[in-house]
Amino acid sequence: MREYAREKLAARGDVEAVYGRQAAYYLALAEKAEPHLLKARQLAWLEHLDAEHDNLRSALRWLWDAGKVHDAARLGGSLHWFWYLRGHAAEERAWLKQILKARGSAGRGAAWAKVFVWAGNAASWDRRDAQAGR
Repeated sequence: MREYAREKLAARGDVEAVYGRQAAYYLALAEKAEPHLLKARQLAWLEHLDAEHDNLRSALRWLWDAGKVHDAARLGGSLHWFWYLRGHAAEERAWLKQILKARGSAGRGAAWAKVFVWAGNAASWDRRDAQAGR
């Protein structure tokens, strides 16, 4: 269904506008959810993000493909607790590693600080997991 919709949007020349709005919506959702993921309404927010996980992935992929690395960093950094609490550590590690490699001169500010911290934590967890398997 997604591919069909993308083809129709491309035929009308609306891919950039529609996917840009979608990415902006899901970036705002992730940033709104983030502070609640360690609070009393954690479960409700996790369930909401679970229901939107494919759309969050799509938004992150679009931001990346469109060269909007800073916004991809914002979204990736905001999804940390969701990914961690829902067992999507491999997905998190892959995205954060990719984002960090592309940061260039744009890699400053709070969004990037989060990406650095969460990527470091993910690398630490990887080492612990590897040692636990020995």
